[in-house]
Amino acid sequence: MAIGKSLTLLGTSNYNPSNCGVFIIVDGIKPYQKATPIGEAGGNDYSKWKYTVTAAYAGTIKKVITE
Repeated sequence: MAIGKSLTLLGTSNYNPSNCGVFIIVDGIKPYQKATPIGEAGGNDYSKWKYTVTAAYAGTIKKVITE
């Protein structure tokens, strides 16, 4: 992951993916952001989805060191 750059999240859904939606929240920052469906059936096929977290939504992505 590049520090200070956008981060793209990819996911899958197996709950009736043509009749659902996927929303992202990062560090409690609201409102929730709608992911983009990228399933093979097109349209609202959320069997696969993506969302790009940008600085405009969540600030700068930082490296966190934990011990």
